[in-house]
Amino acid sequence: MNEEGFSKEEKAVWNAITRFCAYKERCVDDVYRKLIQLGVSENQHHFWVKRLESYGFLNEKRFVESYALARINLKGWGLLKIKNKLLAKNIEPLIVDEVLKKIKDTLNMEEKLLSIAQKKWYKIKTESIQAKKAKLARYLHSKGFGFQDIYKILENDIFR
Repeated sequence: MNEEGFSKEEKAVWNAITRFCAYKERCVDDVYRKLIQLGVSENQHHFWVKRLESYGFLNEKRFVESYALARINLKGWGLLKIKNKLLAKNIEPLIVDEVLKKIKDTLNMEEKLLSIAQKKWYKIKTESIQAKKAKLARYLHSKGFGFQDIYKILENDIFR
């Protein structure tokens, strides 16, 4: 990495944003916010993002995969919620769709949904089975699972 010709301030920015990106996967939107926080002028943002990408510090596809897997495994989110959160970070829909399709093909999301539903089912304190199912459906939808998948799971004998 050639830092010759960089001013002292530019070297400080480079060191700060490389540390920022090396700590965990980041998206371009995160880097833009960090550059604003560092006081870098807006006309310089594109330069720094391209430089980070060229050195491998920044990769949207890698970020999407890391983000999605972490949310599925650690927070129990469904693909719909993950997709909405990623789109809110201004990530290209094509990248999001491609990575989520790959994840959906490799992970058994129906099994994850069933596991989350079972855990929640026993925590819901309602006398009516219909009310309990309605609460569970709302909860699972808030976690980012589609209604079609939810109702398919609710037909399971466990939830009777």
